[in-house]
Amino acid sequence: MYGARLFLTIGSLFMAVVFISSFVFTVDAYGSFAQTLASTVCCTLVALLIAHVLNRWPGRKTFLVLLAVVGLGVRVGWIWFNNAAPRSDFLFLYQAAREAAAGNFGFADSAYFMSFPYQLGFTMYEAAIIRLFGDSLFALKVIGALF
Repeated sequence: MYGARLFLTIGSLFMAVVFISSFVFTVDAYGSFAQTLASTVCCTLVALLIAHVLNRWPGRKTFLVLLAVVGLGVRVGWIWFNNAAPRSDFLFLYQAAREAAAGNFGFADSAYFMSFPYQLGFTMYEAAIIRLFGDSLFALKVIGALF
């Protein structure tokens, strides 16, 4: 009983810190406290409405399936509307995967892969997806969302 309360308290404090820091970052990004507050309230209300409907209407198994579908839908929607290009290490890994998909494995001798050889697995995973679906960041992102 004491352990559960301690865990709940620590978890709540962690979530409060994450929420406050995210809110401050979003105010900086939007440049408007009112716009950030309005979007936060709207998103919270929509999330609570969806959670309420999914919790009341279907059975347990249907709820889990609908939750997975809604979660995947939100992720794919984010991928579709937010065209974020890879940067830094992810850009290097993506370019190496493109080379591997084309049959050129010379990237494996680079200083990056000599220092971080465990990244070769992820690079080859991306190369396989690029080989199957073509040179598409969208396919990589959607398959990542599925996982």
